[in-house]
Amino acid sequence: MSRELNKELFPDLVSRQGSESVPHQKRKAQAESLAPILKEDWQILVGQIDIIKRRLRDLESRHEAFQNRVGDWNKNTQSRFERFNSAGARMEQFLKGTIQEINEKLAQLSSRVAERRLQENKIQEMMDRHNQVLQGYETRLSQVQKLVHEQEIQLMGTKSALEDAHREIVRLRRL
Repeated sequence: MSRELNKELFPDLVSRQGSESVPHQKRKAQAESLAPILKEDWQILVGQIDIIKRRLRDLESRHEAFQNRVGDWNKNTQSRFERFNSAGARMEQFLKGTIQEINEKLAQLSSRVAERRLQENKIQEMMDRHNQVLQGYETRLSQVQKLVHEQEIQLMGTKSALEDAHREIVRLRRL
């Protein structure tokens, strides 16, 4: 924003250089040479301008300090963001690795479970065949026992017939 003196109020000053480039003592000399403005009013005006300039310099220094603080804050924020970003990337890599390990372990476990099921099925089939063989042997054993029992009965019948025949023969010989 540029500052200009009102040409109607200060016709002599506008044609000369701006008051900002003129030192304080030269301004006093210029103030004395101006007729329409009173010297005291001029001094008050020059004092107020100096106060405004000091305030402006203070504001500019505050503005610079504020800009420095904002720049530092931006740098800190940017570095924090980068740290969070890198930490997030590291966490993501860690989680991906962990998920991959878990998936591999689950695959191993499922293959082991499937293998055990196959083994259990084989064992069950072997036990079923063994039970069938045992049942076959039990059936044959019971048939053999039945046959032996029948032959014992037949043998006993034959033995008793022989004994009867032998008694008959002995009785016939005595006769």
